[in-house]
Amino acid sequence: MNRAKLTLFVLVMAALAALLLGACGQTAPTPTPTVRPAPPRPPTATAAVAPTQVQPQPTVTTGAPADPTWQRIQRTGKLIVGTSADYPPFEYLNDKFQIDGFDPALIRALGKQLGVQVEIKNLAFDGLYNVLQLGQVDVIIAAVSITPEREKLFDFSNTYYVSEDAVLASDQAQLNALTAVEQLAAYRIGVQDATVYETFLQDKLVDTGKMPPQNLLSFTDIAQAINGLKQGRLDVVMLDAGPAQTFINEGGVKKAAGGLFPQYYGIALPLGADTLRTNINKALALLQADGTVVNLQMQYLGSKPTPQAPTATPRPTNTPRPVVIVTPTPAGCVDGMAYVADLSYDDKNMTDPAVMQPGQPFKKGWRVKNTGTCPWSTAYKLVYAYGNTPAASMGGQPAAVIQEVPPGGTADFYVNLIAPIQPGVYQGFWQMVTSKNISFGENIYAGIRVPAAATATPVPTQTPATGIGFTVDRSTIKAGECATLSWNVQNVRAVYFYPDGADWQKYGVAGQANSVQCPGQTTTFDLRVIRLDNSTDVRQITIYVAQSSAPVIAFYAVNPSQIAPGQPVTLQWDIQGAVTKVSIARGGQYGGAIIWDGAPTRGNMTDYPPGTGAMPYVIEATGPGGVARQQRDVNIVVQPTVRPPTATPQIPPTPVPAPPIIEVFAVQPERIESGQCVTIRWTLGGGGQYIRLTRNGAAVLDRGGPNGQLQDCLAEPVTFVYRLEAFNQVGMSTAQERTVTVQTPPLPK
Repeated sequence: MNRAKLTLFVLVMAALAALLLGACGQTAPTPTPTVRPAPPRPPTATAAVAPTQVQPQPTVTTGAPADPTWQRIQRTGKLIVGTSADYPPFEYLNDKFQIDGFDPALIRALGKQLGVQVEIKNLAFDGLYNVLQLGQVDVIIAAVSITPEREKLFDFSNTYYVSEDAVLASDQAQLNALTAVEQLAAYRIGVQDATVYETFLQDKLVDTGKMPPQNLLSFTDIAQAINGLKQGRLDVVMLDAGPAQTFINEGGVKKAAGGLFPQYYGIALPLGADTLRTNINKALALLQADGTVVNLQMQYLGSKPTPQAPTATPRPTNTPRPVVIVTPTPAGCVDGMAYVADLSYDDKNMTDPAVMQPGQPFKKGWRVKNTGTCPWSTAYKLVYAYGNTPAASMGGQPAAVIQEVPPGGTADFYVNLIAPIQPGVYQGFWQMVTSKNISFGENIYAGIRVPAAATATPVPTQTPATGIGFTVDRSTIKAGECATLSWNVQNVRAVYFYPDGADWQKYGVAGQANSVQCPGQTTTFDLRVIRLDNSTDVRQITIYVAQSSAPVIAFYAVNPSQIAPGQPVTLQWDIQGAVTKVSIARGGQYGGAIIWDGAPTRGNMTDYPPGTGAMPYVIEATGPGGVARQQRDVNIVVQPTVRPPTATPQIPPTPVPAPPIIEVFAVQPERIESGQCVTIRWTLGGGGQYIRLTRNGAAVLDRGGPNGQLQDCLAEPVTFVYRLEAFNQVGMSTAQERTVTVQTPPLPK
């Protein structure tokens, strides 16, 4: 029986009861239907909940199921709210490191209307459903779109916000009317990187094969996409309706379409929390009626709704955020995590963060509790998620669970961090992830302050020991740099030098020597001394490695690599990491003529290089952590004049096939930890027809196509050599090699 039929059945039975009671001289109470109507679809981008008449708070009648969530809220006087403060302007951390945004402001206003205090917890978005199911929060407000799939997992309030998109084109463009997203497949579309529109178009057009991937271009800043639109490098740009109107007002662009991707936001509640839902809906209607919702939208979103009559158009099923709310594991258990305490460098809720000198290494520790029903295996990890700046990661690496943590148990995690060079306050958030890298639980963080007056970090010194000298020239390096460790030991039986945790008996050394070490991550080195009386003394030095946060150029190709004058080349690229700007230049080392300033992080373009000879194309990606550059050369060759044939017919010679050319062979990243994966890309030119890929001599792919990519996951902590052999149709070949180093992840201290 569906909800509509159930409602009708209840009303009919109530009417019959009223007749019977009336015959007995009694009056039957009028039943209050608990069925929630589907939120209407307003035709505007920022339509809000229409005012409704507020009824007195219902009481639970005899025989009606109780709402334990509402009972708990009334008993404690507190509404516990879950959000994920990484989605501005709906939820974010403000400059005082407090949870702010349209959603938190709205839920606080609702709490005031309900007469309860509001406590907001910052959680991993992927695990929001888990904490609701576990009872750690009463409601969720996190720009969660109401969809049929999610309505199977939990209940929703009435819609409190409708977000709408806009598609912009150059004001000179002549486009056909755009009424469906499928019509965008014919155009080059610009979007902002990591937004819902990038995910939406990837899912709807690229992944379905309706649009080639090179037609979707992602920019770090939406203003760069608008510039590309005005320059004619793009056909359209898809973005939020509010910012779109700002660009229209500035001139040069016009609105070509809108409403292709509406999203209906609601407050999520546990299934069956009918009393709580009823009271939230009434409070929401009051806030709409007195103008509170409108004012909050103007304050945080810069938009004002235009109330209009709702239409009967059904609600869409799109999700507003680029991740999904996961369901419980197949085993039936649910993952959960809660913060317990700081084990080091307590920042007092960011009111008194520890002061660290630029480049100073430190070890941050937390104690957390397994609040779920799933045990944590050693495949579970604590990983960095996001921060107030890209440098807030502070070079931290994932910390694995050392031993199984049962439900209700606690675990201690430590991560080695290095204070950023630039002065400022840094707050980096960490999340627990499962063996499948699904995040869950509360977000925990490391917060420090780097003062403006920088002082040099002293090299750690060893506690004096008779007859043992163990030093290092510098204890803090950047990834890819090296440090020299030296020792001088006399009158002992044996000396061993090795990375902490290794089988020390395999690392015997002379009593006086040095070793140059270039660790890819923070590593502790031990000097084990066996004295003449067989006593043992172990000295330790830690080399802290600051992981570079510079952008990574994962893919860059310019094809073809040889052309005739006047012919075009196609550039393709994919840049990952923290990026603020991408530029492409033609000619000259790390410079030349800029042909696209403010290019997308993933995109393509066509160019007609002038002149003859070698022409370099340089791509440069700038980020908070540094600059990454790559260069590809194109050879512009004047074709020789073809002599006219002689009068005597000649049998044409058999053409010699062009030899294969490896234009692109990339294996990234070049240094990983055990269990991680590398991405391998290749592009052939010339007469290249197929490839053979091997890893340390073992075949990975045989007779692969001339263009492709694949992932390879490596478990053994050794150095791997990838060899790519390219062949033409007659077996001519050429080869290139790339090296990847796999390291064992360090154990938490």
